[in-house]
Amino acid sequence: MSGATMSGMISVQMDASSTSATTAAKPTGEDIAAKLVQGLDTDGDGDVSADEINAAFKAAGIETSDASTVADAVKKLDTDGSGTLSTAELGTAIDAKMAAHKGHHGHHGGGEGGKPPSAGDVATSLLSSLDSDQSSGLSLSELLKGMDQTTAATDSQKSAFASLDADGDGSLNATELTSAITAMMQNDMASYAQNAYSQSASIAA
Repeated sequence: MSGATMSGMISVQMDASSTSATTAAKPTGEDIAAKLVQGLDTDGDGDVSADEINAAFKAAGIETSDASTVADAVKKLDTDGSGTLSTAELGTAIDAKMAAHKGHHGHHGGGEGGKPPSAGDVATSLLSSLDSDQSSGLSLSELLKGMDQTTAATDSQKSAFASLDADGDGSLNATELTSAITAMMQNDMASYAQNAYSQSASIAA
């Protein structure tokens, strides 16, 4: 399978996992802010600084035209004048942005508490849905069947599958699936960070 095809399957499974959960409240701005702080707060002080945001962009390979752009955005959102952004401050800004742009949400639905399913959750759901022989692992044929592919596996699909099959037993177990899904989620972070950067000026305006 190609990386794009596998990512598409995982995206569909995340939607399915979210939809199958009992009706859950949508995440608030503070819920989203808490996740952002968790990912960006490298010094563990509970807040996010302009330096931490710029470092995240750099790590994601995103070039900012001027570091002061982020600093200015932080200053505008920093209501208590601490020089950093707390979860509450970020949450307030996100809530305001969401309220101003209703109907334009691009994130997945939530699992428990409005949170998206984890890589482990998605791996478990994939196994539950596609492991037709109950072997606790997914073969390439089971994955292709799950994608409604009726033709034989291509060389690229075989190569991609082999690269994920760490123990070489011909199937992907929960650990291997979780590792693959985690890697794909991390690869998506650059795109996510780029989108966040492109909207930072608008949020602070």
